[in-house]
Amino acid sequence: MFSSRLTTATVVGWAMGIGILSVLVFFPPGRLEELPPICISQVLFDLSCWGCGMVRATSSLIRAQFAEAYHYNWRVFIVVPILAYAGLRPLWRSAS
Repeated sequence: MFSSRLTTATVVGWAMGIGILSVLVFFPPGRLEELPPICISQVLFDLSCWGCGMVRATSSLIRAQFAEAYHYNWRVFIVVPILAYAGLRPLWRSAS
């Protein structure tokens, strides 16, 4: 069924990624703001780290709300393409 290069870890990673994306699709960014912060630096020190707002930014990016995604965290335009490449790379390798 799977190529020998397509490992179990890759399949599990893809399943987790699809699960996370489906949660982001069904939870709009406004609803995500109602949840308590999960960032340890924000909880302990009341400081935002570089990753703060990334979940809301990704949720906005999925909905093609680019200005809102930029407002939440501009780094989403760097991180999401890198993660997409890292996720698709094993599939490209197994196809060749």
